[in-house]
Parts: sequence; C-alpha cells; structure tokens
Amino acid sequence: GDNTNFDSGSKGSWSSWGNSSTTSVVSSVGYNGTACVMLTNPKDASEYSAQFCYTVSSPLIVGKTYII
Repeated sequence: GDNTNFDSGSKGSWSSWGNSSTTSVVSSVGYNGTACVMLTNPKDASEYSAQFCYTVSSPLIVGKTYII
C-alpha cells in the first residue's frame, strides 16, 4: 500500500481532476487530529464533477482485496 499519511505534506499517489478542482494537505483536521487531503470543487456542479483518486502501479485483479 501507499505509506503516505499526509502528515508530511505529501499527497503520495493520490490525485484529482475535473471542474478546475484543487487538492491540498490540511493539518489537524484528519482522522485522530492528523493531516488529511481537502478536495475543493470551486464551481456549482454535481458531486461527480470533481474526483479524488489513487494511482495504482499495476492493473487490479478481480476478487483480490487491496489495502491502500
């Protein structure tokens, strides 16, 4: 899995796209008071207009469990 916990300020293999959205690492508001990534969708649109995703290094296998 991705060892990124966002506390270092890095988004690791996480990215976003769509609707001129942006992402940033925000301190002290994540799980247990740690950092998290905030996705900002700047325009009024459907919830699918901006996406946050994880880039995998190889194709996923049907039926396999992944921990990222």
